[in-house]
Amino acid sequence: MGRSVARAARREVARRAKTEAARRARRRRRLRLASWWGAALSAVALIAVVVAVNSGSGPGPLLTADDPVLGDAAAPVTIVWYGDYKCPFCARFTIQTEPRLRAEFVETGKVRLVYRDFPNIDAESAPAAEAARCAGAQGKFWEYHDALYRFIWDNFYGRGINAEGVQAYEGRYEQLARQVGLDVDTFRACRDAGTYRDVVAASRDAGVSQGVRGTPTFFINGQRLVGAQPYDVFRRLVEAELEGAS
Repeated sequence: MGRSVARAARREVARRAKTEAARRARRRRRLRLASWWGAALSAVALIAVVVAVNSGSGPGPLLTADDPVLGDAAAPVTIVWYGDYKCPFCARFTIQTEPRLRAEFVETGKVRLVYRDFPNIDAESAPAAEAARCAGAQGKFWEYHDALYRFIWDNFYGRGINAEGVQAYEGRYEQLARQVGLDVDTFRACRDAGTYRDVVAASRDAGVSQGVRGTPTFFINGQRLVGAQPYDVFRRLVEAELEGAS
């Protein structure tokens, strides 16, 4: 009787040890799999950035007298970016990334920032671009540019609401004009006359000729970068260009 109990006890101990060993083996496999997936996802992300950066390069867009420019004309790095005021990723870039680029590189004379219109999303894209150009005629392009993107972000995309196909800016152009300190009558006359309609269309055509297919698209000293990439991607590319120019 005593021997039977002892054998049963040993069998139970062995069973528990085997179960525990199997559990540990499964855990090790899960950890290895998680590690492999983490490395794979990191590699995919890196490849995506590399593809975005190297999807085209060359001399980049030639600047024109119509291009809104921010920064020192003698800056060693020029960033030309094509945007659409109805584009959610353009709005995110303007709100989250562009201020850091301006503070670190534009305001320190290292980067010249150039904006190009690429109206592509919906029927409001071109009128919004023309409104910003009319603000530029009063020396307030960048203020109005920021106000448009801030409005669409705060009231739509930043709240998870899709603004594509919606008259989001209807009745807002003059409100934003007052907000940034424009002469509203002059601004209204500019818009009503379609003063910058051809300029906006020419900007889009220039983008098409440069291979732009969507927004935002950037050219950093001619090197194309597509999409609202993280700030660190821009910083590394700009710093590489600055190092090459020194």
